[in-house]
Amino acid sequence: LTNALKYTSANPEIHITTFYNQDDCTVHITVCDKGIGIESADIKKIFKPFYRTKKALDAQIRGSGLGLSLAKKIIEMHHGQIVVSNQSHRRTCFDIELPVGEIKN
Repeated sequence: LTNALKYTSANPEIHITTFYNQDDCTVHITVCDKGIGIESADIKKIFKPFYRTKKALDAQIRGSGLGLSLAKKIIEMHHGQIVVSNQSHRRTCFDIELPVGEIKN
């Protein structure tokens, strides 16, 4: 969420959706923003430690390039996964899937 805010304009538009999949006992979290976007060539690199996109550097957005790599490691330590995609012009979505076991009401 911090990155979604950091990489959006003065009027941020961030969408968060969640759902629980009973079939495989996983929670899915999607965070989409309408920010500066991620170039297709950068999508394969953004989870590498210290990687910063040219757009982020050109826009002088502060950061170390560690946030996404740490998030990915933590998610994977919990046997989950995170993927990123560009949905349309300047719309980026991060999808997180985490196993949680059965949720009882």
